[in-house]
Amino acid sequence: MNHSQAHNSALPPIRQLPLPFPDAEPMPSPLPTPVVFLSPQQIWATLPLAMQLGVRTTLLRVFQEVLKDRSRT
Repeated sequence: MNHSQAHNSALPPIRQLPLPFPDAEPMPSPLPTPVVFLSPQQIWATLPLAMQLGVRTTLLRVFQEVLKDRSRT
C-alpha cells in the first residue's frame, strides 16, 4: 500500500447531514438598510485627487478615440 492509500484509509467516513436544515428559532426580519442618495458631484468629491486625474485622463482618451473613429468613417 502506498502512502496516499494509507492516508486515505485513515480518514473517517464523511457523514451527510439531512437537508433541509430545520430552523432553530424564527429569525426576526432584518431592519431595512437606509438608502442614501448621492449626486455624481458628491461621489466625485470623495475620490482622491490622483483617482480623479486618472479618470479624467481615461475619459479624455476614450473621447479622442471615438472622435478619431468617427472621422475615419
